[in-house]
Amino acid sequence: MELSTLKKLFTELRDNLESQHDSSVFNYYKLVKNTVAVLESDESDDFKREYAIDAYKSLYTGRAGLTEYYIWDDDYEKRMKLNELYERIRNELRKIMKPYV
Repeated sequence: MELSTLKKLFTELRDNLESQHDSSVFNYYKLVKNTVAVLESDESDDFKREYAIDAYKSLYTGRAGLTEYYIWDDDYEKRMKLNELYERIRNELRKIMKPYV
């Protein structure tokens, strides 16, 4: 598991969630923000991997968490573009985490 890739994806996810100002995902935003902080910290690589795996499991739990999340905007084109970015991040994280969850 490449930590630099995880850091990039969690950072993109953090920025994406932050830009939406959606209070329904505030706790998930905080978890993602904390995960980025851990991935940027001086903790051991093993600790960072375990923290990222646990965070991922908390974010995508069946029908809860960010599994069913989508970004709404009245402008269809904007909505599609925003969700395309979010889906790319989610799919890349899923590929990386699949062996660990």
